[in-house]
Amino acid sequence: SPYTQIVSWTVHPHSGKVVNNRLGNLYGIFASFGEYGMYAGTGVTDDSNYLRISNQFIEAHNLPVRLYSSSSRVMALEPSSYPYMAIGYPIPTGYLSQNGVWFGKSNVDDTYKMYVGTVSGSALLKGWSWDGSNLYIRGNVVVGDGAIGYGINVGDAYLVNRFDGPQPYESDYTGDLIGHKGQVPIVSGGTIFRSGKFGKALQLAEGFQNEIDNPSFEVNLTGWTISLGSGSLLVDTTKSLVGQSCLKIIAGSATNVSAYTLLSRSIADGETICFSGHIWQSGGSIAFGDMYLYDVTNTTTRSIVYPTIQNQWQRISGSWLNDTGDSVNVRIYVRNRNMDSSTIVWFDGIQAEVNSYVTPYGDGSLGVGHAWSGTAHNSVSTRANAVFNYSTISGSNIINLNSGTFMCWYYNDNINTGVKRLATAYIGAGDHLSIFASSSAAFTPYAVGSSGSTSVGTSSGATTAGSGWNHLAVTWTTGSLIVYLNGVQSGTIANYVVPMGVLETFWLGQTQASTAFLNGLIDEVVILPTALSSQEIKSVYQSNVPVIVTTSVNSIYLRGTRETGYIRGNAYGLLGYSSTSGSNNTGSFALITSDGVNLGTEFGSPSLNAGDILFGSVGTNQVNLLYDRSEGTLSLRNDTTSLINLNASGYITVGNISTEHIFIDSGSVQIKDGASVYTNLVGGVLTLGVSSNDHLIVSSSAVYIKAGDNIYTNLTSGSLILGLASSGEYISIDPNNGLRMYGSGNLNGQWLNNGDITLGYVATNKANVFWDVSEGTMSFRGGTDGIVSNSYIGIDGSFNFVSDTSTPSDPTAPYNINFVESVGGTIVAHLGTGHSTTANYTILRNKSSINSYLQLFSETTDSSKYTSVEIRALDSGIVGGDTSIIVHPNGTEIWNHGLYIGEGLASHSPGLGNIWADGGIYLGRQVDPGIGNLHFTGSLISYKGTTEYTGYIFVPLTVPLISTSWDGDSFSTTAKTLIDLSTVFGAPAGIKAVKVYVGVRDSDSAGTDTYLVLGPTNDSGSGIPFSPLTVNDRWYRGGDDIPCDSNGDIYYQIGASGVGTFDVILQIWGYYI
Repeated sequence: SPYTQIVSWTVHPHSGKVVNNRLGNLYGIFASFGEYGMYAGTGVTDDSNYLRISNQFIEAHNLPVRLYSSSSRVMALEPSSYPYMAIGYPIPTGYLSQNGVWFGKSNVDDTYKMYVGTVSGSALLKGWSWDGSNLYIRGNVVVGDGAIGYGINVGDAYLVNRFDGPQPYESDYTGDLIGHKGQVPIVSGGTIFRSGKFGKALQLAEGFQNEIDNPSFEVNLTGWTISLGSGSLLVDTTKSLVGQSCLKIIAGSATNVSAYTLLSRSIADGETICFSGHIWQSGGSIAFGDMYLYDVTNTTTRSIVYPTIQNQWQRISGSWLNDTGDSVNVRIYVRNRNMDSSTIVWFDGIQAEVNSYVTPYGDGSLGVGHAWSGTAHNSVSTRANAVFNYSTISGSNIINLNSGTFMCWYYNDNINTGVKRLATAYIGAGDHLSIFASSSAAFTPYAVGSSGSTSVGTSSGATTAGSGWNHLAVTWTTGSLIVYLNGVQSGTIANYVVPMGVLETFWLGQTQASTAFLNGLIDEVVILPTALSSQEIKSVYQSNVPVIVTTSVNSIYLRGTRETGYIRGNAYGLLGYSSTSGSNNTGSFALITSDGVNLGTEFGSPSLNAGDILFGSVGTNQVNLLYDRSEGTLSLRNDTTSLINLNASGYITVGNISTEHIFIDSGSVQIKDGASVYTNLVGGVLTLGVSSNDHLIVSSSAVYIKAGDNIYTNLTSGSLILGLASSGEYISIDPNNGLRMYGSGNLNGQWLNNGDITLGYVATNKANVFWDVSEGTMSFRGGTDGIVSNSYIGIDGSFNFVSDTSTPSDPTAPYNINFVESVGGTIVAHLGTGHSTTANYTILRNKSSINSYLQLFSETTDSSKYTSVEIRALDSGIVGGDTSIIVHPNGTEIWNHGLYIGEGLASHSPGLGNIWADGGIYLGRQVDPGIGNLHFTGSLISYKGTTEYTGYIFVPLTVPLISTSWDGDSFSTTAKTLIDLSTVFGAPAGIKAVKVYVGVRDSDSAGTDTYLVLGPTNDSGSGIPFSPLTVNDRWYRGGDDIPCDSNGDIYYQIGASGVGTFDVILQIWGYYI
């Protein structure tokens, strides 16, 4: 077979040639039939150096394989007696010699070793290595698929905020604002949550007013005018994007099936109106569904927009600047222009705003910061500026200005224009680090650093964002700032200067002055204290899942494919987590193998030791289960406070052991306060209280109340003993004997017999009740020795007030009642015949029930002795007291008033507001007066200050008193004449005043002026005048009260200026007594 070769020789090619290279048939070299290829070398022995590449073999004998990048070797295969393979830049030349990959045989101990990772000083920093006997891993090991829900481990972050919240995303606008380390932001305005990159995202938008009254068709088609043609137009609840409903338009045989709404406000000259809506088109040409702005005033279409995609929601928008020179009215149309019924168009979330650019959709039902101006879904709506920032003045770490990374996902809908601020690290005095997007719809990201109000660099680059979700990352160190878009470097600041000062606030979606709003969605915000490499940024983007946050870089991760939680094992134990976020309270369990391990924020930062096991996390209102190996206890806790504890001896404690708790051991149950036992259940015997003091014991057969070892109450088989039975003095209650008192003896000077009972303390000036079993009476006692009996209940059931004598019912004993109160029944006070002391009732009252009464009477026949009742203020006495009632029916006491009510004066004369009755007063029937009458003797006198006024009682008459003998016109016109009312008119003698009716007529033809005077005195012209009259005049007057003189009479006089003939009538219709 043919071949070509290159040979060499030292003497002659026929006797000493050596083949150095052959291309073609290699049989002559290796004696292998059918082998074709290439050979290069110095021979084919084992010690020869040659390269064999053929259709049968690829061999390199005694030759190293080396690959270079420029002048640097980056890969190598070394075939010496200590062979190795290496990859690196620069390439490793031995075990743990350089960063990279090395596999080979060590020339130190002839063992085979390998490593992959970062090396410093012959020590592995990151990666894994095999030293011939052990496998070392410096970093995390992931076991399992782990592709869904898990991203790149970014280490210990300053801030991670995922903004997640409940579904459904388009009708529930709430979510979680708290950072993963518990950072609480300052939030106000229309800060809401929408459907995000991962779960929910945060919408940050400026304030605006939506001029559409019913923008999401939640109240049918209210506010919309329909033009059907041959198609159909209806509200649909199966494909809604915002709220619960949307508009569905099905095309027909005629075009332009549409609906329009007229804006409630006009568009002024120079104003820009922006309109937008969400459209979903199925079937037909994409352009058959559209929206347009119609100028009603000038009857022309001003702007029309179309979708660019089908079978998914797309937001489209348009705008128009009014340059007509005048205000115009406009309509917003939504339309299906096709004539094929297979073409269906849905519309939702329609918006019109007077603005130079479109902002995110909003209406009054989108949560906080959103409001309707009137009826919901039937009026214009507003949104307040969304404010979101973290204050760092308190010292919490949010961002490191010297070195760091900011990453987020943001949504670009190619609609919202204007300068968009993603984040602002505000320092003050003009210092800041700002991350922008350009004013174009392409949303080109860039960053600006400012120091002392002077711009120190703007990132260059022209990479633009596509529509939908984009990943933005910015890294910075002194001298360098790099912007990445979707994993690719987009711009740089080559000479970046770190802003000066101390960070005050970190803003998302706006400037510190609440300008340049993002007007969009932001999700998965991550801030790190170090600058990630370009490869790490790219890995985060390409993973397309949330990052992992952890404080440990030497762990084994066990992950599933569908769950967000994971298990991690490392040098200090095995740990489980419910989330990869690194947020507070995401720790599920921890099995610890080292002492002094702080579990980090996921578990609430507790410190545990080897052998400890924790289920749950530590924190306020966080319940967890802890096994403490050193203590040998298992505790169910709230935060760090034990609620239930099981110790190594099998004892159980329920509650805080230092305060009130329940303690259960192998033979008892105890309720304790600290070390003191207040309840103890042992062997079926329950003890309530401290056994060394007063306590209660309940057993299966008895109940005891004890003081130390002495039993003072014993309930056994239905019998109750009160008292110390061993002393012989106690009270017994049993079914056979009822209530009995046992024992006898001298009690403070009084001898008690068996069965006697004393309630109260028998001592000087002490009140008590005494049951005398031999007398069969119950006495109420007191006095200087505590045994003076002033009242008792007799064997007939009567209630008696007496002094203490050998015979309790002795009627001759004096008595003194200080307070008596009775509910119903009769209270009888006995006044002995031989006493010399006046009965003085300080207070006497009766709470009467139906048909009960209070009776007071005296048994004495001595007229000088009487009963008096005084009701007054006890602390002030009668004189000057607040309220006093003194009743003395007879006798010669200094206060000889029958009834006295009011404020007493020093002389016992009436004071302000008093009622004072001389002689007596009767209320109700008392012999002569009728039922219900008030009868008193003497005058009724009232006082204003110290001035006395006499009051009278009016007696009305149904038939007047008249006189047939009295002729008024016969009396003098120049002097008064007495009218004896009792004799002439039959009035009672001594009345105080009369109510009269008077009539006068002048029948004379002569001219005269006439008047009439009635009064109590004989002074001419004095008294009560009656109206004058003229010739042939007459008048009548009634109801005048005329005072009487001391005898009960009045005086009368006629006065006239001329001669007249008079007729006078006088009637008395009542009088005062």
